[in-house]
Formats: sequence, C-alpha cells, structure tokens
Amino acid sequence: MNASEFFLFKLNQYLSEKGFKFLKSKKIFTKEIAGAEFIIQIKFDGRGGLTVLDWVRLIIKTNKEIIASKMYKNEITENGRLRFPTMYSQKALDYANKMNLKKLSEMNFEEKYPASRIISAFENFIHFLENDAIEFFTEKHFR
Repeated sequence: MNASEFFLFKLNQYLSEKGFKFLKSKKIFTKEIAGAEFIIQIKFDGRGGLTVLDWVRLIIKTNKEIIASKMYKNEITENGRLRFPTMYSQKALDYANKMNLKKLSEMNFEEKYPASRIISAFENFIHFLENDAIEFFTEKHFR
C-alpha cells in the first residue's frame, strides 16, 4: 500500500460513517441528500518520488448538472502553512531536494512516510472537511 492508498483507506473509513460512498477509480466520495449529489474529489501528485495531496474539489450536482464547485489547492495559507500537510519525512524531503533519487528510492515506506505524518495529514484533512467543506456544502445547497 502506498501513501495515497493508506490516506484514502483512512478517509474512506471516516466518510463511510458519514454516509459517503467511495468510487476508487475516480478518487471521489459521493453522497446524495434531498436530490443533490455532494462530491469530494481528491488528487494526489507523486512527481519527484514523493506523494502529496495536490488538491481537493467540492462539487454539488443536481440532475447530473454541476450547480456549485470549489477547488482547494495545496498552497500556503494565511498562517504560512500548507493547507494539507505533507505525509513524507524530512529525510525524504532532503533527499528529494538534493535530487538524490537513489537514496530516496532506497528508503522503506515507514522511513519515507512515517505513520505519525500520515495520521497528522489525515487529521488536518478531517479538520478541513469539518470546517471548509461543510460550510461550502451547507452555504451552496441550503441557502
């Protein structure tokens, strides 16, 4: 299992409890409420040998037509932090920055992606969902 699969596994556990279905091939979570489809779409980037959560798109559809959509990119926020923290270790980042791809590829999964970093990224993402996503879905659909 790679970092994105592990992250999506944990996220699927969380969102399935909230009534969302996971469509693995599209990396989307979907839920129908009152004739509207609420979608959380996730994109990972693995270029450079390290997996990062690149962006999240929130979508509301009715009758297969998108009525609202908002994309959140993994960019620096007002507080100077990445919106979605990285899952990889500092050592892995150092190898990538130095373009030492041989050393990077020799790292085992736990060294490259410590469980504590993945859990931290996951918890931050849940915080994002419980704030920004809920606000977007509620504001756009129930106005």
